Amino acid sequence: MKLSSFAILSTVVLGLAVSNAQGMTDEQESFARCRRLAQSVMERISGGDDRAALELLRPNMPISKADFDISLGKTLKERQALTDRLGKIVGVKLVREERVSDFLYRITYAEKRERHLLRWQFTFYRPQNQWMLNAFNWDDRAMLLFDDGHPN
Repeated sequence: MKLSSFAILSTVVLGLAVSNAQGMTDEQESFARCRRLAQSVMERISGGDDRAALELLRPNMPISKADFDISLGKTLKERQALTDRLGKIVGVKLVREERVSDFLYRITYAEKRERHLLRWQFTFYRPQNQWMLNAFNWDDRAMLLFDDGHPN
């Protein structure tokens, strides 16, 4: 079963002007900001509120309201059918964080359901000094969660 993904290419600037009360370096804090966005989305997914999860991304996406609404509508309709096929959500789990040098960062989550799981990925890109949400997607390619990356 291949589910389409709500892949979003974006140039979302995740500003780095945050107080550093925990003693983190600027670089550590910039990764933490990316992680918080992904975590906020997944917390809402875990709570069954897909609309709220995806709405978190709306202000951060350089696409028109109409285009976002079309993608949102299709995604919500597709996700409504998941409960019948895959069962209820039983939780989400951070699976992996990957960095390519200091300019590419991907966070992978698993959405655990009663009969299957879904893979969620958030890819951030830093061309200069600020991170951007470059891509976001979800699919049912659970085998790709293994380190070898082979589907079988």
